[in-house]
Amino acid sequence: MTRFLGLVLATLVARARQQEEEAGRRRSEAAVRAIFEESPLAMGVLELATGRVLRVNRAYTALFGYALDDVPTVDAQLELFFPDPAYRRIVRNIMEEEVARLTREAPSSRSPDLTVTCKDGTQRFITIFITRVRGEVMVAWVDFTDVVRTTRELEAYKAHLEELVAARTAELARAL
Repeated sequence: MTRFLGLVLATLVARARQQEEEAGRRRSEAAVRAIFEESPLAMGVLELATGRVLRVNRAYTALFGYALDDVPTVDAQLELFFPDPAYRRIVRNIMEEEVARLTREAPSSRSPDLTVTCKDGTQRFITIFITRVRGEVMVAWVDFTDVVRTTRELEAYKAHLEELVAARTAELARAL
């Protein structure tokens, strides 16, 4: 009888421990999902074998205007992001090479700078960071559109100032 009670008690303790571990796993998974969803960085998760886009976060939708229903596959996403077929082929080749390079020792990679077309037709300048975890690829899009625009504005302003200086220098030379 004592042995039987010991077995019952051990079973109950093991079951309670298992339930506690499962609850901890669920809390951890929920926390990771919340971090993904609330991240200010546009992110998505792709299934490598099928090319399906499994999820995108709010920042992705806010940045590009596309929801998960708009981009169910990598192919659909590429067509929307890169409407020009020649540019799309170049980007596809680059991304396939980057994904092929991902290994256990080097599980992440970065794309060159790319120009993406958003749902509203505007273009954004981005860099893509990809990380492979088992059969999935997590993709993060870093938008540097404001940097490009500011740089272009500064270059135009610099050129304008150089024109003004040249004109004023010419005026001074004529006056002398």
